Amino acid sequence: FSQHSPCGVHSQYRISGHYTSVTLWLAFCTWLISNMLFSMPVLLYGGYMILLTAALLICSLLFFSVARNSPLCSIRFGPASLQTVYGASFWLTLATGLLCFLLGLGVIVLNSVQP
Repeated sequence: FSQHSPCGVHSQYRISGHYTSVTLWLAFCTWLISNMLFSMPVLLYGGYMILLTAALLICSLLFFSVARNSPLCSIRFGPASLQTVYGASFWLTLATGLLCFLLGLGVIVLNSVQP
């Protein structure tokens, strides 16, 4: 993972990590704001913020996937080769984003049914 690697792995992971990190921090901030709004009597805006949190989580995963899926060379360590796969954090973030999306949508629909 040096800057002069023949496959460009260093820049590929640096760029994907940078944009992913920024959107995950924004998602954390919107999640904190949504918690504050849910503690007040403005549940609709809390639902909007949790939808924004879900959108930022999904966007961070898209940024990571798009920048990461450029053609990779095989990275060898002696006879073994390094395999890059999506880890548990990727799937946990995806599940959290989908759950936030469902919760935000549920709050907005329930508010429209009975304000």
